Amino acid sequence: MRFIEPQIIVTHHQNIDVDFITENDAPITMVLIADIHLGPYKSINFLNRAIKKINALKPDLVIIAGDFLYAPKLKQIPQLLAPLANINAPIYAVSGNHDYDNAEYIQQLKTHLPKSIKLLSDKIIKVTIKNKELTIIGLNDLWDGNPNNDLLHQAPPNQNTIAIVHNPDHIKDLTNANIDLVVSGHTHGGQIRIPFLYKMAIPSDFGYDWGYNKEPHTQLYITSGLGETALPMRFLQPPQIVVLTLC
Repeated sequence: MRFIEPQIIVTHHQNIDVDFITENDAPITMVLIADIHLGPYKSINFLNRAIKKINALKPDLVIIAGDFLYAPKLKQIPQLLAPLANINAPIYAVSGNHDYDNAEYIQQLKTHLPKSIKLLSDKIIKVTIKNKELTIIGLNDLWDGNPNNDLLHQAPPNQNTIAIVHNPDHIKDLTNANIDLVVSGHTHGGQIRIPFLYKMAIPSDFGYDWGYNKEPHTQLYITSGLGETALPMRFLQPPQIVVLTLC
């Protein structure tokens, strides 16, 4: 729990059926990570290992669904974030609740995040991947970021839209929004996944755990993340990189 499992990095694969990819189109490969929690529990060496695995997957884009930091010293933040520049794909990201734990963290994150990463703080952008135009909406953290949820309803009908949020509970603000897929982190999948008991520790008001969820108006995928909080331990839930194939 302390020394072995937190250092294991597993890869999960999930096909996501989206209307805007037809059988004549090439699938779009998206890597999803979250909850890196760089600081005393997660080192640059660990991050470099994760990046090596991500690059080996050759994704079309990478999504980072918040919580870059966890209790780092302020002077360490530039050095901790720097390796993210080595990811070989377009990167889109949002902040998470722990990125606000210190009043300086979010400013340090915005200042020192590599320029190759587009931090979508309540922003909508359009990108073209494999000749498909995608709308990507990124929202500030539900708990601490004062997000502008109205953006979720600004995606016009018939747009190909992906929403990045940190907290999966954000899905409850998507009723009737035109979103094809929502991706998030935050839950750690329980982190210390003691059967039955772990559910009491998951920070979701709606029982979200990790993995794929079919919602009434959209689809949701939650990664259990790469890092740890509270205790530097994982049990039956190792750090993960998720490969979402949009097809």
